[in-house]
Amino acid sequence: MARDAVFLRDSKLLETVDKEYKARLAAKGLSNNPFQGLGYAAMIQFPWTITMFISIRDMSLHAELFRDFVTNSSMLWCPSLALPDPYGVLPLVSTLMVLRSLHTSSRSSTSVGSSAMDSARLRYVLSGATLTFLPFLMQLPSGVILFFLVNTVFNRLVAPFIVRLSKSSVS
Repeated sequence: MARDAVFLRDSKLLETVDKEYKARLAAKGLSNNPFQGLGYAAMIQFPWTITMFISIRDMSLHAELFRDFVTNSSMLWCPSLALPDPYGVLPLVSTLMVLRSLHTSSRSSTSVGSSAMDSARLRYVLSGATLTFLPFLMQLPSGVILFFLVNTVFNRLVAPFIVRLSKSSVS
């Protein structure tokens, strides 16, 4: 209907469609604000990620101060957190966790108006992109992969609480 209003350049129909859209948003407790729902990302994920990248940048700029970190920071089977995983276990586990998260979240949420075929195609495209990224992931430092693992686990644990909180605020 909105497409028809824009195509026909009918301002009255466009106003009617806009009012219906805003009424539907208001009925679900949403506003027309494009930043609504970004609180978790803005308050937790962005600062955490920015801190990680600033730390890595400072470590590369001041390598003489972090020499012990490179040579003496062994963890599990990795000789150093600054070097890639020699066996590729951490990147593989990280990729498998992202794939599992992708498949469980795509099955549980289907958008209105999208068919099961579109959802399956999107799942395959995102799975392929994740698997394509695996060889590059194997070249990253083990500490970065560990960050990805912790972030993925944290997000999967927090996601049900955020969904429950958003459902309770709407009703």
